[in-house]
Amino acid sequence: MAKVILGLLILVPSILPVAPKDTADFIRERNYPVEKHTAVTQDGYVLSLFRIPYSPRRPSRPGPKPAVLFFHGLMCSSDFWVIISPEEGLPFLLADEGYDVWLTNSRGNTYSRKHLTLSPNDKKFWQFDWHEIGVYDATASIDFILSTTGEKAVHYVGHSQGCTAFLAMLSMRPEYGHKVKTSHLLAPVAFMSRVPSKLMRILKDFYLKMPDMETFYNVPPINRINKMMCSGYIIRNLVCRNIAFMFGGYASPHLNMTLMPLIAGIAAAGVSTRQIKHYAQLIDSGRFALYDFGAQLNLQIYRSPSPPDYPLRDAYTQQPIEFYYSDNDAMSAVEDVEQVISSLPNARGHRMAFKDWGHIDFIFAYNLKKHLNNDIINTFNTFESRYSGAYAN
Repeated sequence: MAKVILGLLILVPSILPVAPKDTADFIRERNYPVEKHTAVTQDGYVLSLFRIPYSPRRPSRPGPKPAVLFFHGLMCSSDFWVIISPEEGLPFLLADEGYDVWLTNSRGNTYSRKHLTLSPNDKKFWQFDWHEIGVYDATASIDFILSTTGEKAVHYVGHSQGCTAFLAMLSMRPEYGHKVKTSHLLAPVAFMSRVPSKLMRILKDFYLKMPDMETFYNVPPINRINKMMCSGYIIRNLVCRNIAFMFGGYASPHLNMTLMPLIAGIAAAGVSTRQIKHYAQLIDSGRFALYDFGAQLNLQIYRSPSPPDYPLRDAYTQQPIEFYYSDNDAMSAVEDVEQVISSLPNARGHRMAFKDWGHIDFIFAYNLKKHLNNDIINTFNTFESRYSGAYAN
């Protein structure tokens, strides 16, 4: 009997339909052109970026186009931006508007598991958190895009951890504020003392005790089984909707449930436990502070027994940093978001009208174009019509 069960476990993944191999496949399936690029960070991590250079729905015009950088959330990858339909997904809509769209991947995830000298099997490979993702990965992605396109600055769109990393980048590397045109932070996470997620509060003490290592990593055979299971209506609505908890939010009425098979098929792209530990520290401290290594190491690194706060006063961009937040976000309490907005020299808040709008609705809601993306696109277009000359080559 054991041999039969083992044989079935081996056979089932092999007979399931094969999901697209990478972000490029998702983009091609939607009939958009795609390029794959790599950028190397200052500390040696090799990042994968996917580019939508133009839209098949709009004739490609000569010369450079305004560039947009998309940065995903925790446990996610560039896949999460492009499994939604071109009629709703912001990367496709911006390509239709004539923008040069770039989707990056943070260190350690499915697409960025290489380093110039380290292997993912080395403990040192996983000694990073979203601080390094902001200070090194976001800056390397921006610089690569600018050197490739000849542009002087990019537009920025981040979700969840992509927002945390952006604020860390601007705080610690304020010169990059001049390399950003407009910035749009969806479901932003910074201060976390009021985080509503009971799951996060339960798990935080567990993760604080863990060593630096990979967790929530991608297992393709399991993802293929999840995708198949979530394709059924009953399982999708009774069981798979709870996958939403993995990404920090409830399965709200706005979530496009037809996307659940695809979400299940790409869930968990791999992170370092230190990324989660850093968030857990913010919950306990009530501060938006650098990583706490313990008093002894903190003295060596920061010359203080406790880590310093991020200098948000230095996180300045020439245009307001746009924050999009909601009442039903399990990872980002309204009061926490408004605290970071008030701490910045140049920020503007956009509180969603729907009281039940959740954390992942910002990228997976139905009618996303109507409720959110049209406003973001209008901000892009208004900027380009008014200020693009200031960024001309």
